[in-house]
Amino acid sequence: AEETTPEVDEDAAFDLGMPVAAAFSPESFDDDRPTAPSEVDEDRPRREVSFFVDGLRVQITGRGDMLCVRLTERASGGHVKGAQLSAWRAATGYGYRDEPTEAMTSDDGVAALPIRRLHRLVIRHRGRTWQLEVGVRDLAEEARQRERLQDESQRREAEAQRDAAIRREQEEKAAVTRFFDAERARRRNERLAAAEARARALLDFRALEPIAQLQRIASDDGVLAPWQEVFPALDEALLARIDEDLAARLIVRLSPFRKGDLADIRELLISRFQAPR
Repeated sequence: AEETTPEVDEDAAFDLGMPVAAAFSPESFDDDRPTAPSEVDEDRPRREVSFFVDGLRVQITGRGDMLCVRLTERASGGHVKGAQLSAWRAATGYGYRDEPTEAMTSDDGVAALPIRRLHRLVIRHRGRTWQLEVGVRDLAEEARQRERLQDESQRREAEAQRDAAIRREQEEKAAVTRFFDAERARRRNERLAAAEARARALLDFRALEPIAQLQRIASDDGVLAPWQEVFPALDEALLARIDEDLAARLIVRLSPFRKGDLADIRELLISRFQAPR
């Protein structure tokens, strides 16, 4: 069969372009007022398209849930009766695998196609065949699709924000855990270092003579504490070697102790070196 590429109708209300494309809005189906070319708004949905194929004029108009196709003779404007129409919905993959919707024009050249999405229209009349690519979009469906995509996008964004919040919370918890682990390790190392320092200090301390041990206790910064464990026995020979300065420093060192052996040693030093003569 002979196939003819449609010719754009320069007098139509819309510039169809090539290939032919139209968009019908359900809200505009009841508005049948003609639109002059000067009134065309490219941002508004197209509810009617018109073009020529050879000697035929094809008009496709949205009517409710139907697509109305009107065929007229180009030259005379007469109605084209009995033309066979085959309409395919949007193509599914490569080629046209869905079954077409068939219709025949009435005495006034009109055929109604109960489809809202038209992709290919075939017109057969008087032994000739015209195959037309016509892109008719259901704007309401597209709006619903956009809304679904927007909802999906918002859902994904909400999930991403929730996942990000969970990751931040996990990272904060991990940071706190790392901090306390590091703090525990630091304190443990400090305790070990202090224990090692005291062990070395005790070794050095025990190697000293008793009078040197007392001098060491008087100047100790706490490494040898508790001092009752290391304080040498104060016999008369050792007391005889203690001068007033060393005695005073030992008394100050032992001043926190109010009872026990160290308190007794402090009282002994006070009575020996600071009692009125």
